[in-house]
Amino acid sequence: MARRGSLDEAWGFYRSHLGPVLRVTALTYAGVVFISAAFVGLAGLYGLIPAAYLWLASLYWLQAPLARVVEESRAGSPPRGARGTLDSVYPQLGRITGAGALAAVAVATAFVVFFPVALYLMTRWALLVPVIAVENVGLFTAFSRSSEIVRGHAWRVFGRIALSVLLLLGALVVVGI
Repeated sequence: MARRGSLDEAWGFYRSHLGPVLRVTALTYAGVVFISAAFVGLAGLYGLIPAAYLWLASLYWLQAPLARVVEESRAGSPPRGARGTLDSVYPQLGRITGAGALAAVAVATAFVVFFPVALYLMTRWALLVPVIAVENVGLFTAFSRSSEIVRGHAWRVFGRIALSVLLLLGALVVVGI
């Protein structure tokens, strides 16, 4: 599929399923905000350290229920609702967290050692969490499967990652102002 076509398809999906997507996102981040507040409330400024990790991990955690919403929609299944969707990925949360942590450590290490390798790893493992959520495979199988799916589309995937990072940074600047 052409680059513009896949982006149009993604935007079209999110527009047509705005309610379920926003409910899943809001419920996920409500939990993250609550737990972050508890960390800061219990540990003061030191609580910002686990809270920061929690916010980074939530980027991975949110991919799982959103991938499940997309997969169920494509299969023609009726929507489960936000709580049902989150409950459906709860048994995989350990694998998702482990995969996110391993990928983050590998990418951060590669970033320090040789920056292009970090970009390569981010591209190869871009579908790590959706593979776990949709295909329900093991942790290390998910790394291989993500690389397999991305093979042949690496430049397009890399472009989308770069665009996402730029949009995220732009949003952070706007919110910061």
